[in-house]
Amino acid sequence: MKQFLSNTGNGMKIFYLLLFSFMGLLVAISFIAIFGSIFGLNSVTDVWYIRISSILQEVFVFLLPAYLLAILNDSKPHKFMELHGGNKLASGIILGVVIFCLAYPFISYVTQWNMQIEFPEALRDVETWMRQMEDAAKQTTDQLLSGKNLGNFTMNILLVAGLAAFSEEIFFRGALQTLLNKAFKNGHAAVWVSAIIFSSIHFQFYGFFARLIMGAILGYLFLYSKNLWIPIVVHFFNNAMVIVSNQFWGESEWAAEVDSKLANIPLAVISLIITILTFIYFKKQQFATIKKI
Repeated sequence: MKQFLSNTGNGMKIFYLLLFSFMGLLVAISFIAIFGSIFGLNSVTDVWYIRISSILQEVFVFLLPAYLLAILNDSKPHKFMELHGGNKLASGIILGVVIFCLAYPFISYVTQWNMQIEFPEALRDVETWMRQMEDAAKQTTDQLLSGKNLGNFTMNILLVAGLAAFSEEIFFRGALQTLLNKAFKNGHAAVWVSAIIFSSIHFQFYGFFARLIMGAILGYLFLYSKNLWIPIVVHFFNNAMVIVSNQFWGESEWAAEVDSKLANIPLAVISLIITILTFIYFKKQQFATIKKI
């Protein structure tokens, strides 16, 4: 099987990756149903049901399919997915976090704009359905982050921030973007196609464009560094900041006011320009020369 995948075209490898992911989804759904039935967990009110569901989905839909493909394709799966170490890794991570922070005002503006999109009257039912899905997703997130004690905070950092960042980057950047880059022979196309799929898979239209930009940032960090640890840590940083903000400030008025002030056109334009210039600097740092392990 390994030799079969090694000699298979990149298009078919992408097909196998998506097939493994779909099979993993079926397994995850089955396990979720079993756990819910055995322990009497409720999908709406029980935090542990949400946590178990999240773990199973991250592992079976993203992490294992990507690793399976890498193992069947290369005797060194870490090399295939560009999981490197080296003396430039720390500086690459720091610069990646800086890039994300510089891009945040632009992302905030895109988020506000995305939330205000209204559909034509003929598609009003579609808009209603999408907003209902958005509300349901927010309810799930709020329930997951509702516990304010140290145990819940630690659990959310490990699962919501850590596991999600690692598994999703392994799948979308380490496996999917790598294969798309080889198939298209165009790094930019690979970044944006994987970012579109990354955003679409969350099934939240009113967060689609902001998540698309975030996916593109992570994609370019991977493309220019050739090191998957950099987007993994930046993705973790983004998730962790949401958890920390919710833990200490929640729905406070000043936090909402800060987000509102960041979401303005002049600041968004400045943010975008500075982010692009910093990416140009990032690209020139040659992080790809770091030693592989």
